[in-house]
Amino acid sequence: GMDCVGLVTLVAYDIGYEHVKDVTCYDFEPHPHLFLETIRSQTNPVMGLIPKPGNVVMLRQSIYPMHCGIIGQNQSGLTVINANLHMRSVVEDPISNWKDMIIELRDYRGVS
Repeated sequence: GMDCVGLVTLVAYDIGYEHVKDVTCYDFEPHPHLFLETIRSQTNPVMGLIPKPGNVVMLRQSIYPMHCGIIGQNQSGLTVINANLHMRSVVEDPISNWKDMIIELRDYRGVS
């Protein structure tokens, strides 16, 4: 299986970003500070909340920032590619499904 951080990490590896650090020391309980620290320590913030394909998107679920994905684009517009726990699969959802949950956008350092 793969969680959302694993998806973002694997994509970083696949595009040649070798400096990403995978963290596996967390469990299924909410640890929002560890989650945010892991992503933020390896990425740069994107100014504003105007998503573009390739951005790492930080998402709120419930009251916690506990999910992330990658902004994609298909014929219908922008999407969020993410690891869906309930479907046990990586899915591509319309960004409109997530627009109220976007906390911030990030980019891997040196990757354009």
